[in-house]
Amino acid sequence: WQGGEFCCWETEGFVEAMLRGGAYGAGQSSWGPTAYGLVEGEESAKRLLENVRRSAERIGVEAEIFTTRARNGGFSFSLAET
Repeated sequence: WQGGEFCCWETEGFVEAMLRGGAYGAGQSSWGPTAYGLVEGEESAKRLLENVRRSAERIGVEAEIFTTRARNGGFSFSLAET
């Protein structure tokens, strides 16, 4: 048990920064420390990215911060014939 909603104060701060910055939703992956935020569109993602980077600098936390696209589909696989 991690003792709270988030694994650590840094992740909680990033989630709060994303929500304040306009994310539709934000959270922590499993037990953390990865945090994520959801926005629509590339421009919104860029603005949120800069907001979170500034937050990291302000609190003195080094973090890998990046944007990506969601994969709008489930897992798939195929069997190869041998």
